[in-house]
Amino acid sequence: MGKRKCSLEDDVRAVFERACVEQDFQLAEHLLQALETLAERDGHDEKLKQTYMMMASSLHKNH
Repeated sequence: MGKRKCSLEDDVRAVFERACVEQDFQLAEHLLQALETLAERDGHDEKLKQTYMMMASSLHKNH
């Protein structure tokens, strides 16, 4: 039972990352809004900054 349980934020972040990799930016935008809500509620500002960087990097690769 040493397994660490994934949080809802972890699950949403994983889907967000996949959407970015697959360049589904419309879906990524909705997931980003969910991550922003979670970060605001839980005080995870640093994780949110990392999320913004991932999105920017994915958008940059697309152009």
